[in-house]
Amino acid sequence: MPTVAYEQHLAETMPARVQNEEEYDLIRSRFGDLLSRRRTVAEDKLMDLLGVLIEDYDRRHSLPPEESTPLGEDDGRSDPGIRPGEPCE
Repeated sequence: MPTVAYEQHLAETMPARVQNEEEYDLIRSRFGDLLSRRRTVAEDKLMDLLGVLIEDYDRRHSLPPEESTPLGEDDGRSDPGIRPGEPCE
């Protein structure tokens, strides 16, 4: 049952708002473990949550948005010079 598996992942990881670099490194490490392999639906949900926690910490510590994606994950833009809202020439 996916809900039980997700709850088990939550119990193991114990995700919470990241308060310091040590917690940040632990969350990024767990995110990286999930990123590097084939995931279950429950692991995808956990990865989404960890990504939100990482981005929240990055925002609170003034990292530019393009640097706040977990582990340098591709944001889907084919040209890194194009910014949202800027006209294309």
